[in-house]
Amino acid sequence: MPLSILVPLVVVGLIIVISAVHFTGGSAKQTGLSKTVATEQILKEIPNFDVGDVFITNDGVSALVYSEGKEQVGLVHSIGQNYLTRFINSDFIRDVKTDGEKIDLYVNDATLGRVGLLIADEGARTFLLEDLNRRKST
Repeated sequence: MPLSILVPLVVVGLIIVISAVHFTGGSAKQTGLSKTVATEQILKEIPNFDVGDVFITNDGVSALVYSEGKEQVGLVHSIGQNYLTRFINSDFIRDVKTDGEKIDLYVNDATLGRVGLLIADEGARTFLLEDLNRRKST
C-alpha cells in the first residue's frame, strides 16, 4: 500500500480511537479527593494501616495519610480516573521544597517524579514540611 494512502488511514484511525476513549469518559479526571476516599485507597494497599490524620491538598488531587502514632505515612495521588498509592519512607523522598502555600515533594518513583502539595493551612503546611524533611533520604 502506498504511503500516501497508509499515513492518512493511520491518522484517521488514531483520531477515531482517541475520540472514542475521550467521549466515553476515559479521559475524565477524579476530582475532590476526600478523607474517606484517601483512607479507602490506603487501606487497599496497606490493609493493616492504622489511619490517623489525613491531610488533603486544596485542589483535591493528593492526600497524605498518617498512621495513629504518625510513624507511617502514605501518599494517595489522583492520576486520571485512578489513584496511585505509595508508602512514604526515607528511600521514597528525594527532596522537599516549598514555595508559598505549595510543597513540592520530589520522589524516587518512576510514575511520579514530583508531587505538588497545595496546603493553605499554615499549621498543617509547617507540620508536613518538617515531617517530610525529617523522612527524606540523606
